[in-house]
Amino acid sequence: MKNFFSIRTLVAVVSTAVALSTVSAAEAQVPSTLTHQGRLYSASDEPITGDVSVTFSIYDAPSGGAELWTETHTITFDNGYYSVELGATSPFATLLDAGDLHLGITVGNDAELTPRATVRSVPFALAANNAIGDITPSSVSVNGTTVINSSGAWVGSPTGLVGPAGPAGATGPTGPAGADGAAGPVGPAGAVGPAGPAGAQGIQGIQGVQGPAGAAGPAGATGIVVTSTFNGAAGSPTVSTLGYQYAGPTVNVTITATQRLTASAAAGLATQTGLATGVFAGVCYQSTAPGAPITNFVSGAFIITEIDTTRTPVAAAGSVTGLAAGTYRVGFCLGSTPAVAINDNDFVNGWVQVTN
Repeated sequence: MKNFFSIRTLVAVVSTAVALSTVSAAEAQVPSTLTHQGRLYSASDEPITGDVSVTFSIYDAPSGGAELWTETHTITFDNGYYSVELGATSPFATLLDAGDLHLGITVGNDAELTPRATVRSVPFALAANNAIGDITPSSVSVNGTTVINSSGAWVGSPTGLVGPAGPAGATGPTGPAGADGAAGPVGPAGAVGPAGPAGAQGIQGIQGVQGPAGAAGPAGATGIVVTSTFNGAAGSPTVSTLGYQYAGPTVNVTITATQRLTASAAAGLATQTGLATGVFAGVCYQSTAPGAPITNFVSGAFIITEIDTTRTPVAAAGSVTGLAAGTYRVGFCLGSTPAVAINDNDFVNGWVQVTN
């Protein structure tokens, strides 16, 4: 969804009700709200004026993630500027202890603005951070009794300083080996030990006499997978340079990607009017997939002939491999430059083989 608003000068700080420099650490109370300030513009880059409902949400991720807190305010914008106390109606509780947090803003019925703003440290939070490292109190009291005075000296009970004995520490590393002592007397001979491993293999002996030949194995499978024929009237095709077209019947064969197609065909051809020159003939294949072209087995090496009013036998053959696995239509095909009607024909006789 498109955003129709944008916010600039995004600010998120703890409410600064009292200046820290004039209040002692014992007196300062951490506020429970966050002051959020900014300036809202429309999609046409004009500052917003008047009352607008704005929803603020805190998530555990910069995008997506879980919504951990939400609060809606009706804000009166002054030339786009605004300031709002977050947590005033929906307290944060322990939310701000949850680690990395991200603030999302939704203006009216618009989509939430992106990107979300990361919730950063603010003055009271930075003061509280003093307890993580070196602390700087003026003195230390326990249950109303001072145990460390303003000079840093221990003034509490001296008997309270000695605690119980702690557990034993881990064993330290082994020290370096000492010098070798003097050799002792020779002891008695021990028992015979087990046999050692076998030695290396010796050299190969002389090759023996060759044995008689074994019986012949069975004959392997033939390379021909299937042979199909296509026979029938050649029809009266009008052929042109727009591409090949089949003359007479065709047959469908199915191959794998490693098999070969081989085909041969012949037909008696004639035209009823004059002489047709530049007629090219061949055997063609066409994938049964929609829109596949009719292609000559021999590509550009097709047969060129002249057809007149006397029926003349025309033969063609070809073989092709490397086709994709699938089913192909195979038959006798014609083309011409220019277009001409081959319309006084006899029969077509042909065959196609699938081989491994």
